Amino acid sequence: MASTRQLITGCSVAVDVATGIGRAARNKLRFFRPAMCGALGATAGLANIEGLDAATTRSALGLAYSQLSGTMQAHIEGSPVLPMQIGFNTRVAFDAVCLARRGVRGPVDFLEGPFGYFTLMDPEWEPAEFAALETREAITELSHKPFPSGRATHGGVDGVLTLREQHGFVLEHIGEIRVHAPPLVIQLVDRAPSPDMAPSYARLCLPYVAATALLTGSVGVDDFEPAALADARRQALATRIRVARDQNPSLNALAPQRVAISLLDGRELALDLPAVLGAPGRPLGRERHLAKFHRAATSGLRPMSARAMDHLQHLVDDLEQLDELRRLVDALVFDPDTP
Repeated sequence: MASTRQLITGCSVAVDVATGIGRAARNKLRFFRPAMCGALGATAGLANIEGLDAATTRSALGLAYSQLSGTMQAHIEGSPVLPMQIGFNTRVAFDAVCLARRGVRGPVDFLEGPFGYFTLMDPEWEPAEFAALETREAITELSHKPFPSGRATHGGVDGVLTLREQHGFVLEHIGEIRVHAPPLVIQLVDRAPSPDMAPSYARLCLPYVAATALLTGSVGVDDFEPAALADARRQALATRIRVARDQNPSLNALAPQRVAISLLDGRELALDLPAVLGAPGRPLGRERHLAKFHRAATSGLRPMSARAMDHLQHLVDDLEQLDELRRLVDALVFDPDTP
């Protein structure tokens, strides 16, 4: 089994490659980059952990590219297969590395060839982004999602919660809420709410997610259960939330954003967000990171016990010094307090 240092290096390589390909794109999002770029990054990371040479790694990347899934049609329809595509492509990364190790040759010009990734998926791209691939530590620039909803909803949630904390207005006094955001936010989460919408659709509905945050103080997994989705107060408040396109020319930016609230007493409240909550420019901090970890660890079909969560947290805190990676895997799989 790989060492923890190999795991850390492999993860760093994976993020460098995935974000490098994603950063290069300049055209409007047409395919689901988290799944597609993520798969290529995961393949590179696994190849690094396995110690594959350059030729075999390139072959593995070509094999992964040949199996990618990532339709945005699932996003438009709010299909649960949207995040599942990330899982499908994770399996692709493992299979690609295994095949390459056994001598199966994948297409080598998988990025720039006549039918390569950029030619077919993101034809408007900037090669200069790859110049800094070996010097830029992209893993230090990662954003972290504070809420279990589409990333593009988080600016609106952060904005409305912050304005309420600052001004203490009553929800019944809200006339209208406007989230001014770049084109990508419009594309991803500007959709109408409805009481019978599917949970996967609701997670991508900024009006519903922001309304939920105002009514409950946050956004949790349970907020996408049928009873919550049909809640009349949430639906009514969501109809007063608008998403407006700003003047940002970038088709791939999530920030800056501006959240404005018109109150029935005539007051106008506004907040500028240079960065979205969870991004390097507005980090969550350790306390919020751990709070999210606890929420996630207790919301699955097999919730982790407090003792198991505490054990896993300590292992991750000392990951670089951990003598055996298997201890981390065991902590994820086995819970001493679960029969």
